[in-house]
Amino acid sequence: PAGSGGAAGDFVTFLDTPGHKAFSEMRARGAAVTDIAIIVVAADEGVKPQTEEALAHANAAGTPLIVAVTKCDRQNADPERVRRELADLGVELEEEGGEVQCVEVAAPEGRGLGELLDAVKLLSEMIDLSSDLGSVATGTVIESKTDKKCGACATLIMKQGVLRTGDSLVVGKEWGKVRLMRDSKGDQVSEAIPSFPVEVVGLKGLPQSGDRVRCVESESMARKLSASRQRDVQDLIHESKPETASKLSGPAKKKRTYREKFMERTKYVPNKIRLKNAGDRGEEGGSAGGEEDGEKEERPKLTLILKADVHGTLEALQEAVGALENEEVEVKSIFSSVGPITESDVVLAKACDATVVAFNVKPISGQVHKLMERDKTKVYSHRVIYKLLDHLQATVEGLAQGKAQEPTKTGQVEVLQLFEVNMKREGVRTIAGCRVTDGTIANSQNALYKVLRSGDVIFEGKITSLKNRAKDVPQMAQGKECGLMLEGFDAFQKGDVIECIDMAGVSA
Repeated sequence: PAGSGGAAGDFVTFLDTPGHKAFSEMRARGAAVTDIAIIVVAADEGVKPQTEEALAHANAAGTPLIVAVTKCDRQNADPERVRRELADLGVELEEEGGEVQCVEVAAPEGRGLGELLDAVKLLSEMIDLSSDLGSVATGTVIESKTDKKCGACATLIMKQGVLRTGDSLVVGKEWGKVRLMRDSKGDQVSEAIPSFPVEVVGLKGLPQSGDRVRCVESESMARKLSASRQRDVQDLIHESKPETASKLSGPAKKKRTYREKFMERTKYVPNKIRLKNAGDRGEEGGSAGGEEDGEKEERPKLTLILKADVHGTLEALQEAVGALENEEVEVKSIFSSVGPITESDVVLAKACDATVVAFNVKPISGQVHKLMERDKTKVYSHRVIYKLLDHLQATVEGLAQGKAQEPTKTGQVEVLQLFEVNMKREGVRTIAGCRVTDGTIANSQNALYKVLRSGDVIFEGKITSLKNRAKDVPQMAQGKECGLMLEGFDAFQKGDVIECIDMAGVSA
C-alpha cells in the first residue's frame, strides 16, 4: 500500500512491500519505482533471504539505500549482528566509512522514526531529487483492482508532470479518462503531482501492476494507442502459442460444442484454458507422442482458479502456485483474475473440476454462494498468505500420497445468543448458542471451524465443547440448537456464521 508522511512542509510517500517470499515480483517493482529504498531488517532475526533479494533488486534498479534496523526494543535484539551481516553482503554503512545510512528503530516506543525521516530527507537532498511539473504527465501503476460501483481502478504514482481530473491517459494496453481521483485517505483530489499516490477511476480495462502511465491530448488518441498495443499483445500470443490456438479453435468445418466455444472466448486471458484431451478431437499424433501424453495423465492433477484482491497479490499467488508442482503432482492454474468470486468462476470450476483459491477477496454474494452449494464447488479462501500456501502445499502432499486432497464442509450454524461461563483454569469464556442451519456439525479433532462475519473469515480453529441441554454431544444435525466453544476464540457476535469443515484425510 502507498501512504504519505513527513514533517510539516515535507512530503514523503512510502511503498510498503510484503516480506513473504511469494511477493518477490512486487518487491522488484517497488525497488524500480521508488527514489530511495529503505531496507528493513529485524534486530532479533538478522539478515534473511528476502533481505538479500531486496538488496539485489535495489542494486539492479540503481536505487540508493537506507537501512532501518527494527525491533531494537526486544530483549534479544542485536543491531551489531545486523551490521556485520550487511557488511558481509557488501553494504557499506556510514559508520564504516561507506555511504549507506543506518537507523535503529523501535516502533512501539517511537524511537528512531524521526531520525529515519531525517535520513530520507538528507539522502533526497544529496541525490538532488527533482521533477518537471510542466512536462507530460507520466507515472507507474502500483496496484489495480475492480470495484462494483467504479469499475476498473488503479493506484498510480506520477513521475513527471501533473495528472488532473478529466485528463485522457494510456495505461499499459488500457486507456481511459480520469473521472475522479482519491488520495491515500480516500479523500477526493483534483490533481496529482509527482510522488503523490492516487487511486484513479475511469479506466476502460484493468491494467497490470508496473504498467506505465502517460497522458495524451484526447480520448481518441488514447483509444488508438490502446488498440495498437492490444493488437501487439495478441500478435505475440498467437506467435508464441500457435498450436494451442489451433486446438482451441478446432477444424473450420467441424461443429463445435458449447464447451469448446466457451474455451475459445477465454483465449485472451494470460493463462490459456486447454480442453482436457483436446488433442483427441484433432488429428491423431504419432504413437510416441500418445505414449508421452499417457504418462503425463498418470500424475495426480490439482486444477486451480485463482482470485485475489489486487493485481500485485494475484501475481504473487500465481508465482507461488507455479512453484508447488513436482514430479508426483501436476499443479495447473487454468484461470486467474482480480475481484470477488463470481458465477462464471463457479461455472468454470464445475466444467473443469477445479478448486477456487481466493486470497483477500470481498465476501461472496448470496447468489454465488447458492450456486457453489448446488454445484458442490471446492473453494479455499483466506486473508493470510502463509495459511493459504500451507493449505495448498498440504493438498499437493496429500495428492502425492493418494489421500483425500480436499477438506469437506459438513455443516454450518448461526449464532443466536451468547453466554459467559467461568472456567476454573481458563477464566471467563464465551459459549455461542447456535442453531444448525445446514448439514451436521461434530465435536471432533478432525473438524476445523471457521467463524464468518459479513462473509469474511475472522477465525479458524478447533472446537473444545459441543453441548445440547447442558450435556456433551458428539454431533448435532440440521434444525437442532446447541452451544459450542472454540479453542482460543470468544469474540462471537449474534448473526455470525460458523462452518464445520471435515479435515480427515487431508495431509497435515
